[in-house]
Amino acid sequence: MSVFRSVQAWGRLLGRLPKLLYIALRYTIATNRQARRLPSEAQPLFRAQRQQEGCRFLCRIMGLEVDASNAALPTGTPGLLVANHLGALDPIVLATCWPVAFVGKAELRRWPLIGWLCRSYGVLFVARERRTQSAHFVQQVRARLQAGVPVLVFPEGTTSRGDAVQPFKTGAFEAVAGMPQSWVLPVSLCIQEVDGKPASGRERQWLAWHAQVSFVRHLSRWLRLRRARLQVRVGRPISTLHKTRKQLAQEAFEVVQGLYEAMLKATVDTAGPMQKIPASTAKQSASAAVSESSSSERWGNS
Repeated sequence: MSVFRSVQAWGRLLGRLPKLLYIALRYTIATNRQARRLPSEAQPLFRAQRQQEGCRFLCRIMGLEVDASNAALPTGTPGLLVANHLGALDPIVLATCWPVAFVGKAELRRWPLIGWLCRSYGVLFVARERRTQSAHFVQQVRARLQAGVPVLVFPEGTTSRGDAVQPFKTGAFEAVAGMPQSWVLPVSLCIQEVDGKPASGRERQWLAWHAQVSFVRHLSRWLRLRRARLQVRVGRPISTLHKTRKQLAQEAFEVVQGLYEAMLKATVDTAGPMQKIPASTAKQSASAAVSESSSSERWGNS
């Protein structure tokens, strides 16, 4: 029976992958064609809206159900959304909830196909190792907010093993720090069910994208699942008025961490505890959440 299930799983991967590639290519070509007909100031919001529609379709193909009840954006001026980071599919999952612009590491721009997709949907690239580009990045974020598009960043700066939220880098918060009419919205994402059963710690670790797992292997694990349910929860918006980037990062981390821990507790773990991770990446206390030791630690990435 286990051999039969394995064959079924690989069959799902082989059936889904061509569909995903075909739809992503055709949909994005159409998006670019339509966007070019619009005034430049209208293009960012249009691309974000198309991204939301397309990602909803991709999630249906992959068997991913996104539970995002009570995840409405604050009214008024767009702001910054900050979320924990589990794997490569996080942007696709979160894009189903809101029309947003993502922040990604500069290396993504050069990736075959993925770089083109990122550029087509308005990803804001940041070179975390270049301190001199921080002012330019802040200007990019503010320009996108002025165009009516919220910006979503993963301030952990890396993906986790799925057992805890990692400390937040502070760089992206500079774009909204001190602004009188903006906000930071804490967002927490958690894998709740795998193939119709409550997700265990081991399954979350297996599906996470960490240093020991290649991108191809990570993606193949998701595509072999029959279905999965992910939950998205948001905290109360944090006012940016009179607050520094460090204060905003600290407050947002505490909320995202609390939301994630609550979702973990709500899931019955039927497969035993998660394996321990190295002490260097273990869960840290809230008081040590914000990392500031070098310019490369200031920036999150997708």
